[in-house]
Amino acid sequence: MYADDIKIYKTIKSTADTERLQTAIEVINRWSNSWELPLAIEKTHVLSIGNCPADVTYYIGDVKLENVEEVRDLGYTINSNLDFGQHYKNLVNKAMGITYNMFKILKTKDVNVLIRAYKTYIRPIMESGTTVFNPYKQKDIDLLESVQNNFTRKVFIRCSGIDYSSIPNSTERSKQLGLPTLRSRRTKNDLVMMYKILTGTIDIDAAEFFMFAPRTTSRSGGLRLPESVAKSQIRSKFFSHRTIGLFTPLLRDGVLNMSVNRFKLYLDHRLEAQQ
Repeated sequence: MYADDIKIYKTIKSTADTERLQTAIEVINRWSNSWELPLAIEKTHVLSIGNCPADVTYYIGDVKLENVEEVRDLGYTINSNLDFGQHYKNLVNKAMGITYNMFKILKTKDVNVLIRAYKTYIRPIMESGTTVFNPYKQKDIDLLESVQNNFTRKVFIRCSGIDYSSIPNSTERSKQLGLPTLRSRRTKNDLVMMYKILTGTIDIDAAEFFMFAPRTTSRSGGLRLPESVAKSQIRSKFFSHRTIGLFTPLLRDGVLNMSVNRFKLYLDHRLEAQQ
């Protein structure tokens, strides 16, 4: 439950489970009415994930709730397959529009000014919440990267004075402009989040995400992170699974004893060397 956002969810294995979920909806509805905070029924939907019965109907009072295949929630667009494909398209469309307007408004040929504007107004759009939606399909990775590729192409056209056919490829453009790929920055965001969870920097119980095993090596902080086996491809790409294999080798460098700022610098050097 958030200040103005409520979710009710339950694993459905039987008819009794659907009845319990309906009961929970009724309890929330009574509570909201008693506090004169009526639910926005027109904004309330049912999203079934997995092999749930498709013919189950839920109600708020006498109003039948709409079953949907896709919802936009807290800024994320997600569907019943836990796929963020539409979310990626929304991000790219928004970022491309801002890029177009930025070059239309800013007449400067100063590369540093354009890069600063990109880092301020465009890149944050692509990076908000990446620990939630970090893509694993190459087509989605390429789609998100197209935003930075589009920006660097426009920079070269405006500032270098070279012919379009002579513009370097996207990798070389980003390198010359000192811009890491968006993919590498998403990896960094994953690793920083894991660092914060393991060090208790943020209030998330690490045991809910990871298994722990003792290790005698002091540099690792006495910690070992055994990798668990995912039961599905989707599960294997969730934050805890995709990050653990990347983070474990870092333990040998004593990263859990670093400050968060030092850890970020450490990652910058490590990821730069891998590109």
